[in-house]
Amino acid sequence: MQWKSVLRDFSVRRSNCMSICRGQNKLLWVSLVGVGLGLVVLFYFEPGKYPFYPFCPFHELTGLNCPACGSLRALHQLSHGNILAAFHFNPLLVISLPVLGIVLVRNLSARFTGSPLQPIECRPLVLWLALGVFVAFGILRNLHFTSLYRLGP
Repeated sequence: MQWKSVLRDFSVRRSNCMSICRGQNKLLWVSLVGVGLGLVVLFYFEPGKYPFYPFCPFHELTGLNCPACGSLRALHQLSHGNILAAFHFNPLLVISLPVLGIVLVRNLSARFTGSPLQPIECRPLVLWLALGVFVAFGILRNLHFTSLYRLGP
């Protein structure tokens, strides 16, 4: 009698786990399809020419470029292989994409292979430096006397 209850409990737990895993895989696939469709739209429709792209509220309110301004145009240029044009629109994005790509591939490979994802150890100093670079880039790209001013969208 005890074995039957243990097996029943195990099968219930296993089915719950499988449904959770299936739900996570569905979310992953839906996310990948959504990103893929977004990249297709970004490839065929240039952000500066079509009004359905989102606008930057910071730029609309202040007239200044935020650190992310020009990212969609940079991604559009990158999708066409124009690295220098993408760098002109947002150099910080172009420089940071390899790091983001490595993290994305690492996470996706762990998810698809089922292996546990080891956390990336990052010291707080590195995070503070990244935030400092982000803020400094946002300030410097709006100053007329710096060379980064020319790298605005």
